[in-house]
Amino acid sequence: MRTAKRHSAGIAAHAVLAILATALAAGCGTTIQGEPDTKGESTTGQGASAEWNPCSQLPDDALRAAGADPSQKNTAVDAPGDRAFFRICAWDSLDGPFHIGVGSMVLAQDEWYDNSEVTGVTPRQINDRSGLTFYPDNGDQPIRQCYVSLPMASGSLFVDVDWQYSERDSLPESPPCELAVQHAQKLEPFLPD
Repeated sequence: MRTAKRHSAGIAAHAVLAILATALAAGCGTTIQGEPDTKGESTTGQGASAEWNPCSQLPDDALRAAGADPSQKNTAVDAPGDRAFFRICAWDSLDGPFHIGVGSMVLAQDEWYDNSEVTGVTPRQINDRSGLTFYPDNGDQPIRQCYVSLPMASGSLFVDVDWQYSERDSLPESPPCELAVQHAQKLEPFLPD
């Protein structure tokens, strides 16, 4: 039996894979023994660090407004230290058997178009911001996860919804992009520009 905590960690792992695929496609360097390997590194994300951390800077009021349980935070992918390519946290939803993830990264929003780990990249208005929706291209059926990307001055943000695997038969739509959009609209006023 999967626990909510274990499943939330799975959400974060899927998000990291998608983000890393984007970073690798963009030519970002790797790390060798704690030092960056800059051979062949492009200028995309070079030396940059995700400045906004949803794990510590997203207020509980924002989470409650979006129907997330602030006490059920999963920080498995919240990189330690003050420099990170991305920051991701996930919370259990109070509205159903799914998890709500929020992340920030140094990559620009448009780089999702070039990410081979996701598909269905579609422009979508989220309140006053131009957003994108997309979902994992991993062959899972039904597709239980959908992301909403939003621009940010120093990179981009995303909100994702991941329906619990054990409850996949109750999934109202596959992929759950309308649900992700609803949560992104509620969280957007609390997210940085």
